[in-house]
Amino acid sequence: MLLLLAACGGGEEEASAPEPPIVNLPEAAPQAPTSGVGIQAADGTYPFQGLWNSGGADCAEAPGSTPMAPIEITPAGFVGYENACAIDSVTVLEPDARFVLGMSCEGEGEAYMRDVTLTVSPEEMLAEEEGGELTVFVRCEATE
Repeated sequence: MLLLLAACGGGEEEASAPEPPIVNLPEAAPQAPTSGVGIQAADGTYPFQGLWNSGGADCAEAPGSTPMAPIEITPAGFVGYENACAIDSVTVLEPDARFVLGMSCEGEGEAYMRDVTLTVSPEEMLAEEEGGELTVFVRCEATE
């Protein structure tokens, strides 16, 4: 297509940065390898999956059960207190570190769309909402 435009005398255009890849998640994402270097996925393909604590949440409580319960992110979605989201897409900004989740959500009887940028390290995750609100989460320790 670009060659056709150039042949028609469309002029010179500056090359723009390529768009980050968008990954549409299948219903059951494959499991991540359990060895290797770098951030390991907590419970699936991406390192943001797992149980996360914010503001003194009690990691022993079931996700979404009380205001003090942790959130849970699975390959299919997100569960928090009085809200849940299906993950529709994942845009990888930096492999194993920064992602944008495109989600379809429902909370307190309302349906809405939500994009959240997640910056992940082995033990912490920073979630940035579209309006700029930031929340810091700490990974819940695995229990046997």
